[in-house]
Amino acid sequence: MKQKEDLRITRTKKRIKDALIQLLQEKSYEQITIQDIADKAMINRNTFYLHYLDKADLLEKISIACLDDLKACLNESRFKSEQFSPDDFLEIIEAVFQSIEQNLAVYQSFMGKCECPNFKTLLKTIISDHISQGIQRKSKFKGKNLITLKIHTEYMTSGLVGVINLWLDKENNISTPDVLDTLYQIYLKGNLELLKDYS
Repeated sequence: MKQKEDLRITRTKKRIKDALIQLLQEKSYEQITIQDIADKAMINRNTFYLHYLDKADLLEKISIACLDDLKACLNESRFKSEQFSPDDFLEIIEAVFQSIEQNLAVYQSFMGKCECPNFKTLLKTIISDHISQGIQRKSKFKGKNLITLKIHTEYMTSGLVGVINLWLDKENNISTPDVLDTLYQIYLKGNLELLKDYS
């Protein structure tokens, strides 16, 4: 009996989460009410409040679950070579896009019109920390070199998050292989060298 009850709770929570994500495709976060979410999930308001304090609590829990998946994907990517290499970077970006594709509706909602508070910042921090820790495990950074590391990591991460945002926009119709290949080429050759190929 308890297992059936747990399954019912899991299903109800999924319906509530899916309802918010669907609504974010239709209107802004500020315009969405608890009643809207309840109607879309086909539950009553009391059921919503059994599981979540309010709309912000629901949003936060979806964000945490989504970003936890990203952390898990990144932790599975290993830095195999002795020094940080292009293959390491490719493995990182493949892990990032794999995780995003598994939670595509959430990313499209939270990084699109919704601009979910802190979501993009947390995404960037997770990727940045992973890259920085990987590089530091392979290289000896201290003193002034730490500033160089921070600049490199910030540049790589900000660019990657910007490209993710571009890729998530359905109107751009950019395929995942095209994104991965271009990012890899940018990292391997650098922007200036890559642009020479098209001049």
